[in-house]
Amino acid sequence: ALAIAALYTKYITRSILKVSEVSKKMANLDFRVRYTEDRRDEIGILGENLNELSEKLESALDELKEKNTDLEKSIKLEQQLEQQQMAFFSAVSHELKTPLTTIKGFGEMFGSGMISDKAGIKKYGAMIYRESERLLFLINDIMRLSEIEEQTDQITELLSLYDIANEIVDMLSAKMKQMGVSVQFYGTKICYMKGNENYIRELFTNLIDNAIKYNNPGGSVSITLQSTAEQIIIQVRDTGIG
Repeated sequence: ALAIAALYTKYITRSILKVSEVSKKMANLDFRVRYTEDRRDEIGILGENLNELSEKLESALDELKEKNTDLEKSIKLEQQLEQQQMAFFSAVSHELKTPLTTIKGFGEMFGSGMISDKAGIKKYGAMIYRESERLLFLINDIMRLSEIEEQTDQITELLSLYDIANEIVDMLSAKMKQMGVSVQFYGTKICYMKGNENYIRELFTNLIDNAIKYNNPGGSVSITLQSTAEQIIIQVRDTGIG
């Protein structure tokens, strides 16, 4: 009888130790462990309950990790967008400064009486008008970019920026020929982004059209496309006065 009691006690103790081992690992956030003893008594029921709880906690933890990863990506993306916006506004400030400085300078010349003859008034008045028109185009471009940013829910298509820019250049070829302006591409032709094609086309049309319109006769336009893991860089430069 004593031997049977000892064996039963050992059997019970082993199962309790298994349950204890499972609960300790769960306490340390290890939810992969399972109770594997085949019992139909209260200890077996407790082990099955621990298994069920462990499965639910493991699933919840995996979901939490996934959401945390998504949150980290969103934060990183937001930081990148913030850096891009700062770079954009810095570039815009520089672009706006040029026509504003020109207009201010000619305005001061008119105000001081330095320009009073009819030919001078016509010449510099036309230049002020040209710079004012250029300034208006720049402001419109900024407004369009703001609209693009607000319409992020429409970003669904994978676009080749090189193909779009090349099509716009072909579309404006008659104006380029009339002005004697040439266009060169630099950077990479492998440059893709997700975006709204209509907005991207409008963006390239405005940039390239302005670069042709405000260029010097016989000048050139350079279009540079660069793609990194963090951002896409588009540069349109001309050899005009700005």
